[in-house]
Amino acid sequence: PTMDNSEQHCVWGLASRSGWAVIDDTGAPLQREGWFHPSRNTTDISVFMHGLDYAGALKDYFIAAGPPALPPRYALGTMFTRWFNFDSESVKAIVEDFESRGMPLDAWIFDMNWHLYGPWGSFTWNKNSFPRLQKMLDWMKAQGLPIGANVHEHDGISHAEDTYKEVCTALGCTPGKDIPFDLYNQTYAAAQEDIAVRAISTKNGQ
Repeated sequence: PTMDNSEQHCVWGLASRSGWAVIDDTGAPLQREGWFHPSRNTTDISVFMHGLDYAGALKDYFIAAGPPALPPRYALGTMFTRWFNFDSESVKAIVEDFESRGMPLDAWIFDMNWHLYGPWGSFTWNKNSFPRLQKMLDWMKAQGLPIGANVHEHDGISHAEDTYKEVCTALGCTPGKDIPFDLYNQTYAAAQEDIAVRAISTKNGQ
């Protein structure tokens, strides 16, 4: 389900000064037989009545949902990201600007324009903006920067993707049409993760 952003801001939570809070997961995907499936409109509502015991609310939530993963240390520092038409030179200039001003920079996250133009999401680098991609990435790693990229994967696998034919082979489909996004399909999810995502998160498959 979706809603206007103004309705989401500071609304959902596990505790409140009123002493109670409601978590409504109705409509969320369900897990059956080891994978995710669409909701069957099953009502799923949790009520947290902890008064002002906020720590107690978190503890009980962890019992129900499992404890959160510990984020990497760099994620607690300065992470730079911006929706902007960067290229190799402008990326390097920004990183060096942080250094010249004595400002900490702990991670770099590429937003939209790192990948192919057209779809909202993609798994293929824009070679016009980054013609010497590996050289740039190697330089950033030499600065000690963890690197991430937003993929906005809802568009699925376009026929223009570098890994398109390989994904088609994994799914047993004939090349020609874009492959729709479908994480309910475990075979598709594995192909997206093991082929498309792996191609941009590894160097020479390693």
